[in-house]
Amino acid sequence: MPASGESDVATERLEALLNEWRAIPPQHVSLGRIKQADAYQPRNVRLAPYKQRGRLEEASAEHVADLTAKLSDGRDLEPLLLARVDGSLYLIDGHHRLTAYRRAGRASAPARIRESTKAEALMASKAANCDGVKLPMHVEQRREAAWQYLAMLTDNGRRELPPGVSLRAIARIFGAGKDTVARMRKKLPEVNPKDFTAAACDPGTGWPQWKHVRGNTFRDLQLEMPEGERLARQAERLASKLGKEIDRYGLDAFLLSLRLLRNEAIAAEAERLSQKMASEDGDY
Repeated sequence: MPASGESDVATERLEALLNEWRAIPPQHVSLGRIKQADAYQPRNVRLAPYKQRGRLEEASAEHVADLTAKLSDGRDLEPLLLARVDGSLYLIDGHHRLTAYRRAGRASAPARIRESTKAEALMASKAANCDGVKLPMHVEQRREAAWQYLAMLTDNGRRELPPGVSLRAIARIFGAGKDTVARMRKKLPEVNPKDFTAAACDPGTGWPQWKHVRGNTFRDLQLEMPEGERLARQAERLASKLGKEIDRYGLDAFLLSLRLLRNEAIAAEAERLSQKMASEDGDY
């Protein structure tokens, strides 16, 4: 998690922070000056179930295409939100818009710039995408944003919520269920970050992600994961593609196809072994 000096965002009301940010007069900023970091991108497709990732990626691509088309007449889109952190400009809100500007061949884009701490930038980036105005976030992405915000507010569960902040308000801001947020608050003190690998943690806060915490299943899943990051990523991409085929043909047809492939592979291996044994018998 961020250093204690950066956790002052807990004393601010998040909605007020975003309203202040969005009230800043926009200015045109060169696209080359804008930095993007995973820490400030809450739309992590890996938070969603495998079978839904393909749909999320398609929706994202279609959204960018629509935004790019809107730029064809020379007009601008809603200003980006940028945080000046340690002298650098980081994109907090507007990842699809920035991609559209680049595809349209624009050199600059309107943006609202705010001097910010890393903690403010992290939480603002998560909340800004949960207002339902833009491309809707997946429920798991919204829950993750609420979980990380709750962890920062309570110093990873070691203290109570700040005065005036309620679980109901957090649920409303992030579009998560109140019961889910209450469960998160109860779960926080039980979490030991040492039980989770870096891949299971938020790239910005370093705190374990909710999808891996809620059932304590991540440590068991690690035993089943293939060795090597490259192979693991390939397996994730394949699972995402297979999920689209399940949607297309149905689960029963998909499972039957797996059995057909399995039986075919077994038959091929049996034939190979039979030929090998016959060849070895002929050597004597």
